[in-house]
Amino acid sequence: HGHLLEELEPVSTFPLQENDGPDLLLRLRSMLTNLKVGVNHHQKPDLEALFMEGKWEDVIRIGDPKDEFEKDIVAQAYLMQGKDLSKNAKLEEDFSKFEQAFDKFQKAIEIKPGMHGAYIIWGTALSDLASLKKDASIFEQAFDKFKKAIDIKPNIHQVYYNWGHSLSDLAIIKEDFSLFQQACDKFKKAVDINPNYPRAYA
Repeated sequence: HGHLLEELEPVSTFPLQENDGPDLLLRLRSMLTNLKVGVNHHQKPDLEALFMEGKWEDVIRIGDPKDEFEKDIVAQAYLMQGKDLSKNAKLEEDFSKFEQAFDKFQKAIEIKPGMHGAYIIWGTALSDLASLKKDASIFEQAFDKFKKAIDIKPNIHQVYYNWGHSLSDLAIIKEDFSLFQQACDKFKKAVDINPNYPRAYA
């Protein structure tokens, strides 16, 4: 419709004859303009732009998890929602927010099963919850998530570092020196994969 509007632009807007009634050209222009606005109004928003703006809920609401391209963005939006929730849960020591975060991680993985990053973040959040509750069984759940991340992508230094950190926390709770040794083994693995990763030396 845009090209028709351009072609009508140079045409006179005045009535061709006196007392012709409403100007047909004006009516045509108005109709085409409304159609053009309608088309633009119904165009799907840019999911990538929404994601970059941090509008996770909009991405999830608008995106199609069955679409090959859009499902990646939707899964990432769920992951970011979960990450934000787990961060606040840790700061506020709010166990219910941890559960909400875990639901988001689960949805991300349901959309994209090979999403190793979701397992890493989920495992880290479980470890935070385990530390707050001083619950060894939750640490085991965290370790299971780290294992799944490695099954998908073996050479990720971050997962070994996070795993080692979680083992250190569990070692303190259980007062178990052998767990400290296991933690050191994970830190060493992180360094083997990425010698320039400074946090593993801390």
